[in-house]
Parts: sequence; C-alpha cells; structure tokens
Amino acid sequence: MATASVASALRWTAPFSPAKSPTLTFSTENGPAKDTVLLSSSSKKPEILDAEGEVVGKPTSGKTSLTSAGNEKSPTLIAKPSASPRVSTSKSPRISIKDGLKENVSFKDTRVVSHPKGSASTKESCSAPNPNDIVEEEDVPIDETLLKKFSNVDGVTAKAQPAIPRPDHVLNVLPDRISHIESNFNQVEKSCNRLSQYSQSSSVNANGYSREITETWSSIVKKMKFSILSVFLNGCLLFLLNSARDGVVLSIQATIVNQFGGIILLVVLMICNAATIWSLNEAGSCLFGYLLSSKNGFSFAVCGYMHVPPLAKMPFAQSLSLTSKYRKILSRTSFIWIIVEFLKFLIPISAVSLVAEKYAFYNDVSNCVYFVQDSKLKPFDRKWPNLDTEGGVAEYVFGSSLGIMRSEVPGVNMTTAMYPPQLISALSNGDVIQGLGFAADISTVCKCAVDASIKAMVSAGVHESHALNVLQEYMSLKRQPGLTFGIVSSNDSLVISNVFSGYSLCGGNIITKTMPLVCSTTINNHRTMMLEIMFMTDGTSASIAPHTVTPLYSVGKADIPTWLFFAMNSILNGPVSSYLTPPTVPGSLSPLLWWTTPNLIGIDRAILESGMETMYAILFKAGIQRTYSAKGTQCPRKNLITSYQSTVSIISSGYMTLVILLVIQMVISICSILAFSVWLFSPTPVGPAVRATQEPIYLITLLQSSNNVGIGLNDLCNAESYSIWQRLDVRCRIGEHISTMEDEIGKIVVDKPSLVRPLQNGKKYF
Repeated sequence: MATASVASALRWTAPFSPAKSPTLTFSTENGPAKDTVLLSSSSKKPEILDAEGEVVGKPTSGKTSLTSAGNEKSPTLIAKPSASPRVSTSKSPRISIKDGLKENVSFKDTRVVSHPKGSASTKESCSAPNPNDIVEEEDVPIDETLLKKFSNVDGVTAKAQPAIPRPDHVLNVLPDRISHIESNFNQVEKSCNRLSQYSQSSSVNANGYSREITETWSSIVKKMKFSILSVFLNGCLLFLLNSARDGVVLSIQATIVNQFGGIILLVVLMICNAATIWSLNEAGSCLFGYLLSSKNGFSFAVCGYMHVPPLAKMPFAQSLSLTSKYRKILSRTSFIWIIVEFLKFLIPISAVSLVAEKYAFYNDVSNCVYFVQDSKLKPFDRKWPNLDTEGGVAEYVFGSSLGIMRSEVPGVNMTTAMYPPQLISALSNGDVIQGLGFAADISTVCKCAVDASIKAMVSAGVHESHALNVLQEYMSLKRQPGLTFGIVSSNDSLVISNVFSGYSLCGGNIITKTMPLVCSTTINNHRTMMLEIMFMTDGTSASIAPHTVTPLYSVGKADIPTWLFFAMNSILNGPVSSYLTPPTVPGSLSPLLWWTTPNLIGIDRAILESGMETMYAILFKAGIQRTYSAKGTQCPRKNLITSYQSTVSIISSGYMTLVILLVIQMVISICSILAFSVWLFSPTPVGPAVRATQEPIYLITLLQSSNNVGIGLNDLCNAESYSIWQRLDVRCRIGEHISTMEDEIGKIVVDKPSLVRPLQNGKKYF
C-alpha cells in the first residue's frame, strides 16, 4: 500500500474567499481523491465530504503535506502516496487545527525523507511560504477506504463532523488569522537565515574546530622574539660596558648615579638574564617540537620537561624511569638552564661596581702660570726651589700629581714625570685646568760597588769623567746618611749617578770596609705636552693641592742639553755634589726617600729603584720651576660646581664579572637563534608540536586525541607526578592521523609514529 509523502515546502494561498469554507483535499499520484475534508467555520471539528457535498466520514491521522489550492480556493491537505518513504526527523513540523480555524504552527530543525532503494532522498529545510508560488488545485473527493489509509496524519488532527452553517463573524475573522500565520512564517524564515549565515561563517563543523595551518618565515621569526630580544640586550650591554671602562658622560648628577645607578643596573641585568632564559625556552621548544614531529618521534614526556621551571628540569629528568633512553638526554640538557640561572649570582657583584664622578666641559677659566723653553732667552737660575724645600714638598705631594709613577702604578716599567701648569687663583674641589707642560721618562738601575774606589765606582755605574770627584764627595760625608750626585749630559738624555752614604744596603763591615750602593738614573724623551691637572681642596684656598695629572697629546720635543741639564744641575748644585738626608722625624728617613721604604724607617732594596724615580720626578718638577721661562695666562677650566654632568665608569673587578656574564648570555642567545634553523628549513609544519611543549592546555587536548599515548592514566588519579610522566614517557609523533590523509580536513593527533604522517602547509586541521 502506498503511504503519503511529505512535500518539500509549506505554501499558503492568498486570503480565503468568504464564499467557501477551508478544505483539506487528499490527492494521490494518479489524481485527486474522491473525498475532501471541510474545515467548517461553524464547527470545532472538520468533516469529510464527497464530491457532491455529502458527509461521508471523519478524517484520521496520516502522513500528508500541506499546500494551497489556488488563489480563490481553500487551502487543501494533499496526500500523495509514494514507494513507502521513510521519514527520519528529530523534530518535525507540527500542525494542529483546533477550535474552528485557530491554527497553532511550529517549525523546528529540518527533516530528511529517505526513500527506498531506487528513489531519491529529499532534505527539507525550514522555509516560510511564498504567496507567489501558490498552486491552485481542485477539490477532489476521495473514498472512505483510501482516506483510512492516510489516517493519523503526522502532527495533524482532523475529525469529521456534520456540516454546520458558518456564521458571518467567523468569516470576518478569517483574514486576520491568515495574516497572523504569514507573520509567524516570516519570523521563522529570518531565524533560519540567521542560522544558515552562522553555520557558514563559523569554522566549527561536524568534525570540530578546523583551522588552516600556514607556516612562513615571518610567522616563525615571530616565535623567536625573545631570542632576538636577548641578543639585542646583551649586545647593547657589551657595547656600553666597553665604553664605561673608560667612562661614559651622562647628563645626570653624580650623586644620583651613585645612589640609584647600581639598582638600575641590577634590574637591567636581571631582565637581560630573564630574556636569555626565555630565549633558551624558545630554542628548546623548537628543537624538541621538531623531534616530536619528525619521522622517528620523541618522548612525550619532553612536553612536561619544557613546562617546568629552569631549576626543576634536572629533578624532572631524574624522576623518569632508569630504563628510559631519554633520561640521560634531558638530564644533560638541564645543565644549560642551570648555568644561566647561576649567572644571577654575578649580577650583584657587577651592580655594586658602578661609580660616578662629577664631570664638566671647559666652561670657565682660571689664572695660571706655565713654563716654556723660550728660544730668545737662556735658562735662568732663580735659586728657588731647592733640595730642602723639595723635601717638604715630598711630604704632601700625591704621586698621581707627578705623572705616571712606577712606584704607584702597576704594570709599567718606567716612570713618566709630568709638570702641568701652576694654578694661581682659587677654584673648587675637583676642578680641572688645561695647559702646556713638560714630560720626561725616568729609569733607574742600582748596583753595589765592591769598595770605595774609582774603579769600583765606574763598574757600579758612575761616569768615568767625574768618578774621582764623586768619590771625593762621597768620602766627605764621612759615612753620614746622604747622597752624592754626578750629572752627565748628552743630546737626548741625562745620566745622574747617586751614591748612598750611611745606609747599609750592600753589606760588608762598615768599620773596616765600605761597599757603597750606586744608582744610575737616566732622564730622556723630554717633550712638550698638553696636560690636564685636577685639584682638590676642602673649600679654603690654602688647602688647594694638585691631585691627578692627565696627558692629552704631545706638542713636540723639548731641549735636554741646554734647558733640562741646566735645570737639574741647578737643583742638585752640580755637576758633582753631595747632600745630607737627615730625618725630619727621629727614627725615620728623609722625605725625599719616602718612596724607597714601606715603613718610613729603612730603605727596601725591592722598591729602591722605583722610589728613586719618584724622587727625581719631584726634582724634575722643581728644576723646571726654578730655571724655565714663566708666563702668566688664563687656562681653560672645568668648573664642576656649575656642571650637572657626571662620568660613569665600572671598576676593574666589576668589569671582568660583567664581561663573563654577558659573553655567556650572548653565546646562548645566538645559539638559540641558530636552533630555529631546523624549523625555518623544515619542509613540513612543526608549529603544533612546538605549541605542545609550550601550552599545557593544548597538551591535554592532544592527549585526548590519542588511542595509544596515555593509556591507563585513569588509574593514576591519586599517583605522584613522576608516576604520571613515567607513564607518558613513550615514543610518539605529533602530526596528521593516517586515516585523514585523503580528507579535505585532517586531524592532528599524537600517536605512534607509524600511525602519524607529517602535516601539510595550507591544509585545514581540527
């Protein structure tokens, strides 16, 4: 027997004509039936009429479709039998006719009508009726036997009842009811359109959330942002460190730098160290992600290894099973993170080594005197200063104000004496003046004479031209503490012989045999230079003293035979003379010899030569001041009081610490960038595997997609963390499942390497 088929659309006619009652007409594929269901306006139940208008029975439920029967005809219920269709629907459209013409219509979802083999299947969608598509059909009556076959219509309840004349007020209400039904269908149509647009725009389909994988060089470079940042920070700090070794001028007061500079440097170094650790995490995720997506796969436990903090990586690796072949690899890799973490201990040492001093450019002038070798004049002996006054100068002078002293500066093999301009006006503490001055190199060699004879003196270093005179002056001291000088000049140097008397420096029996010590001092490389001299004071003019002299550049050579020989000959009362060196304080040495002793009591042979060079640096300065031509002028001055700038530098210990710290971090950062080459040149996407090592939530999602990785985890809900990771310490691969290789949308899984294939660029995956 044939059953009714469901029509693909529900169509309504124009407003009903009041001349006729609404009817439901049943039709078959061979033509209209004989009976018609009359929807009487005056009755609550419909009736079944024959072709001649007589009541023949009441309709029962059946599977029908509702259509319209023409512009002027009543809507009819068409029943078209087919080859036993099967209707599959979750929620079908339901139509109920109650209380005359009060319709209650609701539509939900769609339904699919599947036909037997050999017939087409139809998918119905929810759509509102269109008045333009109304088809007019004639009311054709059907017999009662055929009507019973289509009884129990799905969602429609119709009962036959004797026709009752329709009252006029029901016919008047009918157009309003039809308008109300049309408005309901319009709302349903809008809802269906919105649902269709949402399903098209959303990437959620029957397979889940799908997204296209597209990896380019630019997208990969964005993943290495911390590696690039680390290289930039470490490189900038290395450049600034090299500059700070000699001092960096900042427009900040020195007090502020000394107060906050160390803290700021500490924070910057901590950020730089953190950036290095971040870059190391990026590189580790890239390498391990590449291994996880490779053909042979890698341990899934490496994801947890990358999720733990740096110092927890070693305990994590050690917690894996002793039989795990990945335990040793991860344990050795952990040392890289441990080294970077322990570099933090060097940061405080570097931070406290930052110092700052006031700095000023030449923003003022001071009255000063500088000395020259005037070619129009000859050197003139002013008789002052002398050896006695220089003994007093030696008590307060700073070695740094004399030049570069071998007795004070380590690493030099000779002394460079400098004589800067002399200040004759007041200034502030730390002020600097600039002007012309002189410099010379001084070196000393000491030997012991075997006895007090001319031959022994010459062998020890006394020039033979005045060896006899020197010996006579030495003997005149009668073994009292003193020095005997002998000066010899050449075109490019001066040689001064110094014979010690009264000091047991060479041994021997003082009563019967004398073994004098002879020190030969050479002064050469005399030159004119532009010098800077910084002064210090406590605020009073009487306390102003030179502190540090700094060479700027050489102006030219200076004369030795005429000017320098005359100056040293005048200060030493030469060319051959002797001078007693009694102590100014009982039990101590003469101030001129203070640089030859560590305790101001006795001369130390270990520092005797460098101490003699310092003594002659003092006498070099005094000789120029006594005999060279003097000129008064104004010297450029750096006034620190009016300056807001400072010179920032780092002491040597902090400098070496920072070099070690930054070089190690720079090497690690560069290696982190190089590690991304495996991703940049990879023929297949690696991003999902890299993401699994960085995001725990994504790791859980991947784990849910596997049928082999993580088997038995539901039995470890109360287990220790290491037990869980031991269970996950299996070789696996992250990629596309082999079953979706030919599908338009693939599936990303973590599974056995044999069941996984590499991902493809430009393909969608869920």
